[in-house]
Amino acid sequence: MNEQARAILAALPQTKSPYVFPGGYDDKPRGNITDMLRRVKEKAGLPESFRPLHGLRHSFASWLASSGQVSMYELQNC
Repeated sequence: MNEQARAILAALPQTKSPYVFPGGYDDKPRGNITDMLRRVKEKAGLPESFRPLHGLRHSFASWLASSGQVSMYELQNC
């Protein structure tokens, strides 16, 4: 985990839950992120067609390809 990700997670409000993103009850994980992702898209002004998880997958693949640590063949088969 890089320092920027660590700082973001450290800034989250602390709860009694062992989960980073707890559900409605502290002892349960979040079961569905659809509503949360919709709110994030709206607040960020992203188009309705934007798919956050798909976008993250492509961003990660681009960074990994640019790193030179894996071949394009390996990247295609992930």
